[in-house]
Amino acid sequence: GFSRGLQYEHDCCGITNVKVTTIFPHLMNTGMFNNCSVKLSRVFPSIEPDYAADQIILAIEEEREEMMIPKHLEKFFVFQLYLWYKDVFDGYPKFLETSTT
Repeated sequence: GFSRGLQYEHDCCGITNVKVTTIFPHLMNTGMFNNCSVKLSRVFPSIEPDYAADQIILAIEEEREEMMIPKHLEKFFVFQLYLWYKDVFDGYPKFLETSTT
């Protein structure tokens, strides 16, 4: 989206003194989500605004390009990518295959 496009533009133009951090928060305990619920709340718990703020500050200090909140969602996302590769590439990317001829 917008953040990745902005980061790409900075990289192409050689801009190194501006950092972009994209935050992917899960459902937060705010008034906006009062009547929302999550089916797997133990795996995907709603997060408190103070916790999200602390994680955002951490991401900025570490100069991370992206952060999912809570952090364990990153592992879930990687697993989703694996399933996509498995479906599309029959288990692994074919372009990584080495030739034996």
